[in-house]
Amino acid sequence: MTFVTRITLSHNKLKVVPPGVANLINLEILNISNNQLEELPLSLSSMPKLRILNCSINRLNTLPRGFGAFPVLEVLDLSYNNLSEKVLPGNFFMMARSPRQRP
Repeated sequence: MTFVTRITLSHNKLKVVPPGVANLINLEILNISNNQLEELPLSLSSMPKLRILNCSINRLNTLPRGFGAFPVLEVLDLSYNNLSEKVLPGNFFMMARSPRQRP
């Protein structure tokens, strides 16, 4: 499973992200939309090749502290959740390096 680059777990009524997902070091695209997730594991933000993360249409009401420091993330969809501005720190989107800052 180390060669897996894309996983779609949408529409499965998941309440938690399966723990093994963060161990897929070559994963580039993760779609966990349309589930019943209330929180995300911090381990997702340390996935070295994750470029697209779709967490839309869940029940997220908070994000782990430090979530947002993805090494190469290009697209993060958190739409249609229970997140508010108070949940996201003011520098949330500044934690990730911009494409121009990447080596």
